[in-house]
Amino acid sequence: MEFYNFDKKFIVGDFKKVVTGFHSEFDVIVAGYSVHHLLLEDKLNLFRDIHSALKHNGYFIIYDSMRENDEQREVYLKRQWDVYNNDAMTDEEKSLIYKHLIESDYPESFETLCSLAKKSGFLPPQSLLWDDNKVFNLSILPVSKTEV
Repeated sequence: MEFYNFDKKFIVGDFKKVVTGFHSEFDVIVAGYSVHHLLLEDKLNLFRDIHSALKHNGYFIIYDSMRENDEQREVYLKRQWDVYNNDAMTDEEKSLIYKHLIESDYPESFETLCSLAKKSGFLPPQSLLWDDNKVFNLSILPVSKTEV
């Protein structure tokens, strides 16, 4: 990434811990395939920490599992499983993925994402992209706060 002419800081780790304690330090925070593992209250706390860590006019970009509005978790997980359940994987791999979905995935709807964003101080999110199966979504949550 030497061709970009701006300061960069890449931090890899448990995002619940990494973003805690920063204040207006980052222009962009990206989370992918991870937030859906948190329960709703933990997502709200994470969004608040991310909002605090972002600079004025910063962005939180999230690419993650996302239910359709008014879709129950179980219905979503069935749809997602139908996407994964194919001949490209062994039975053992399928079993591991299925177990992971049931035990660890708690995707929210875009409507819930909007609610979390509002409660955390973000401007309204923008949905930029859904995958062809409508199980993953790319959204951007803009920040607008008073500069200090």
